This record gives sequence, structure tokens and C-alpha cells, in this order.
Amino acid sequence: MLHATRNFLPVFAGRVVPGTRNGLPQLPALVTRGREMMEIFLGRVEPHMARNAFVTGPQFSAADITGFFAIRSANALNMDIGARYPAVAAWFTKVSARPSFQL
Repeated sequence: MLHATRNFLPVFAGRVVPGTRNGLPQLPALVTRGREMMEIFLGRVEPHMARNAFVTGPQFSAADITGFFAIRSANALNMDIGARYPAVAAWFTKVSARPSFQL
């Protein structure tokens, strides 16, 4: 998702490699591949999230933090997660409401 996001969002034009301003052009193919990979991931995670409150089971963990940022990246790519992955979307809404995720 990192490369897909950096190759999609205009703010990263000329900065597609983290930590550099190297002028490399954004590549739409990397965005397409990132979306495809996220669809595979979400298809695997959806049944798990339908049975569990959090990524690792009943307790919030670092895995939920990592997952939160992965899903947020997918949202930045205009992926409609709620329509195809309702359990993941419900988990994301629940995690997003935690005080530690408020700006």
C-alpha cells in the first residue's frame, strides 16, 4: 500500500521513494498492483474479522494499529471497502473511534 499510495496521491509526485526527492515519476501500474494486492488481502481478512473483535482476537493489539493504517491507505486510493468487506469496514470504524486515533 505504501508504493500504491505514493504513486497515486499528487502530494507524493517526485517523492515516490520514501525519504527522497528524486524526481521519479509516479507509475499508475504500481497503483493498480497495490489495489489488486489489497483486494487479495481483504478477501482473506474479511472472514477472520467477521468472527473476531480485533485482528488477533478479543484484545486490541499492534496488529490492529498496522491494519488501521493499511485500510486508511486503501481509502486514500478510493477503494470502497465497506461495499465488499463489511466486517473489515465495521472493525475499521470501531478502531477509528478509539481516542488514540483521534487527531
